[in-house]
Amino acid sequence: MPNNRDFAKRLHAGRCRFYLADLHVHSPASFDVRMGERFDRLSEQIKTALSAIPVSLTKEPHEYEQAVLKAVPPRDFLAELARQRDATVAEVEPGTDSDWAVVAVTDHNVCEYACQLATHALDSRAEHRLVILPGMELDVRFSSRTADRTIGIHILCI
Repeated sequence: MPNNRDFAKRLHAGRCRFYLADLHVHSPASFDVRMGERFDRLSEQIKTALSAIPVSLTKEPHEYEQAVLKAVPPRDFLAELARQRDATVAEVEPGTDSDWAVVAVTDHNVCEYACQLATHALDSRAEHRLVILPGMELDVRFSSRTADRTIGIHILCI
């Protein structure tokens, strides 16, 4: 499979550029960031701040998001996203001169953190080279007559 540069050459589009993109990223405002691999990848500073927030608060998404906004300011998480982007760029396309990335932050049922993060990203775009698309992962539950049970799905709203 060709890499991005080969693909661009095939398109004969010298002005065509490709960027890293992830359209489903959770910020610390999503309770599941506290679990497993997502938590392990965070900086020690952010891990410590999140660990100080009671786990019981995760049952109330809005209150949990407010606690996270105080404990982990969006500008701190923006620097964390830039760090993770740099590691990915070094792994995927070492030596590239275009290390911008597009990230949609879609937290569970809340979006204030994502909106503030997008504002900080825009204000510091020259430094962090990240475009943050604020969004929400909306939890939806409905009854199924055919399966005779309640079904839960997540809808990404960007």
